[in-house]
Amino acid sequence: MQMMDDAAEALPVLLPREVYILEGDRDSSSAVMHAFCAEQITMMGRVVWVDGGNVLDPLLLSRMMRSRRCSTRYSLDRVTIARAFTAYQMSSIIEDRLPGKVREESPSLVMVTALSALFADPDVDGRESRELIRRSMGALVNLAAEGSTVLISGYDGPSCARRIRAHKTKRGLVVNTPGGV
Repeated sequence: MQMMDDAAEALPVLLPREVYILEGDRDSSSAVMHAFCAEQITMMGRVVWVDGGNVLDPLLLSRMMRSRRCSTRYSLDRVTIARAFTAYQMSSIIEDRLPGKVREESPSLVMVTALSALFADPDVDGRESRELIRRSMGALVNLAAEGSTVLISGYDGPSCARRIRAHKTKRGLVVNTPGGV
């Protein structure tokens, strides 16, 4: 268990070739996702962030980077962002465009936010939704098998991924990594 006052300290180490699922309320998960992104950039890594649910906040990321003494321009140049607003867009980005972008950029971290939320849209047929998310998770697992580190928030389905939990306390944000991440 790790305590973080501002979601910018003491994050668990994420290993290559693994898929991690971040669980927690939206605010806690968002803070931790931004902190992971900032940490990778600080270590001169690159991040590819597929943002469902409009979670990515460039101002928050910029503040985190300034607190680490990294320029905003440098920081934002190291993040590739794709935003999905529907289940079909999310599925298309993950299955069709993400593998090529990962090969092109070799990011140190691939992040996907609010994955399940878009597939829970009542306008999408339940059977079709399950198929889209199954294929999307399959594509993410394949990226990990090819060497990527994948971090997903907002996914509540079955998975063989390692789980990370985040929640707020009076003393700050707690990140719990059961199973020895």
